[in-house]
Amino acid sequence: MKRSLLPILYGLSVLAVSAGAGHTQSNNGSGKAPQLANTPNLIAPFAQAVAQVSADGSVISSKGIKSVSRPTIGQLCIELAGGIVVRTVPVVSVDWSESNGDGLLAYWRSTSSGCPGATRRTINIITYRLEGGVPVLTNEVGVVVVVP
Repeated sequence: MKRSLLPILYGLSVLAVSAGAGHTQSNNGSGKAPQLANTPNLIAPFAQAVAQVSADGSVISSKGIKSVSRPTIGQLCIELAGGIVVRTVPVVSVDWSESNGDGLLAYWRSTSSGCPGATRRTINIITYRLEGGVPVLTNEVGVVVVVP
């Protein structure tokens, strides 16, 4: 059965931070993915995982995310929690509230070659700033990532 992108787009458009304080949750057989410690849970009912990451690589809020790192300039590596595997194309967008500057770009790299020790649960995002119309790798870009 084919699924429509409408529920995913709707889920992305209504991302909201829950009122509860962020804390680590274990799966405990509940079927729910654990959260990163000290990040508010995101409400994204049609997504396996979601992350809001600031330009410095810190996680603002998440769902189903194990870790986030910036191994080199312009490379952002997001490790999904156990049981979540990237089987569809993640949706990536610049988070302008968490970025520095204009002319910013963020792209998903399907091979995850920029992430040391990448697995099928690793999402590699490349971030750029346009300087004179030329893309230059930068760590000045905050992103939102949704794994349908």
